[in-house]
Amino acid sequence: MDDSFHPQCRIVPIRMLHPDHAGPFIEGLSRIQGVRRMLVHGPAFASDHPGKTVHSCEIQPPEFTGVAIGDQIVDMHVLMADLTVEAINEETIDRIGIYCEEFFTDLPYQILVGKFLKTKPSLSDYIRDGQDPERLLLGLTDSHERIETAYLSGDPIGS
Repeated sequence: MDDSFHPQCRIVPIRMLHPDHAGPFIEGLSRIQGVRRMLVHGPAFASDHPGKTVHSCEIQPPEFTGVAIGDQIVDMHVLMADLTVEAINEETIDRIGIYCEEFFTDLPYQILVGKFLKTKPSLSDYIRDGQDPERLLLGLTDSHERIETAYLSGDPIGS
């Protein structure tokens, strides 16, 4: 199956979620069979490092922002404003919708279906990564990366 045929959805809660609340949501979402890739998007916690941007959130970072996903702890550096998911088929998107209904019982949210992540390498990907860019990471990494990419154990395709 060509990468361009994997359905994608974006889950947007009405308010940004702190890692304490986003963690259980991401953990449950990662357990859905057929989830291929995920990207958490939101403003970064404020910090005093030289690369701080004006888009950083002005709240103090919590003591520990580790989120348990499967058997790994992933350090979450942002408030969850939205989450983009790429699935292996349309049935997985339906299961994600059911999961969101069960999880967000008291919080309004939206699920948008469309294409949100890159599926084919661009010229900049070839320049940065060489002849064979990692296709599972397309659209998930920043070219000015200051935070290490987290790989989860298990089947990366979710099949």
